[in-house]
Amino acid sequence: MNFKRTVIAPLVVALVTAMPAFAAPDIITVDRASAPSPAEAAARLQDALDAAKPAEEVSPLGNRSQFYLMPKIGTLGYGVDVGYQATDMLGGRVIWRDYSSDFDFDVDEDSFDASVDIGGFGALVDFYPTRGNFRISGGIMQLDNSAEVSSTITRDYTSGGVPTTGSADIKGKVEYNSTSPMLAIGWHDYVGKNFSYDISLGAVYMGSPEISLRSVGGVAAGEPEVEAEIDDLADDIEDDLSGLNFYPVIEFGMTFHF
Repeated sequence: MNFKRTVIAPLVVALVTAMPAFAAPDIITVDRASAPSPAEAAARLQDALDAAKPAEEVSPLGNRSQFYLMPKIGTLGYGVDVGYQATDMLGGRVIWRDYSSDFDFDVDEDSFDASVDIGGFGALVDFYPTRGNFRISGGIMQLDNSAEVSSTITRDYTSGGVPTTGSADIKGKVEYNSTSPMLAIGWHDYVGKNFSYDISLGAVYMGSPEISLRSVGGVAAGEPEVEAEIDDLADDIEDDLSGLNFYPVIEFGMTFHF
């Protein structure tokens, strides 16, 4: 018996007959005119790799330096701030101010000359609650906070049992706390890549004044009645200044980032 003819052939025919019909796959054709060039393919690959990289953190300060120099002028005189803005919400400054002025004032019928010095150094912390241009600042100032005063007074007094009139030259000093806390608000806005203008409003707490007066010359200097009058003048000046515990701060400045 022919095994191939009688067994294998009918089996193959039966299997082929039982299989479902299927279509030959379509032939995929490539339009070579629309295919990217090697350079274009490389550029697309680079764009895909760049897009997959994590985004770099952008500083809220932009490309400006965090260090800055700020010349200022205002009620504390003229001076300069040197600052550093660590983040978009926090910064700090060291400041220097110099201010002096001469003026006159009257206590009852007596006229005084005064020479005021309010200058010194300080350190401030700046807080930006809105992460923008508005700030709240607080810190400590080390200031002179003093005024030299002088006058010539004329008084009636008794010397050796004889009523007389004489004058006395007096000098003294008005002193506030040299270490004083400061609180202020401020605003700045940029007028260029590295420049901005600035305004500050606030106050320095100076404490209560201490007044000292003494006679330094004149025919009435050293007379007990006149010295008592000088002590009364010191008390009057202290009373007049008792409500002036805060010194207003209004300042304008220009900032240079470097």
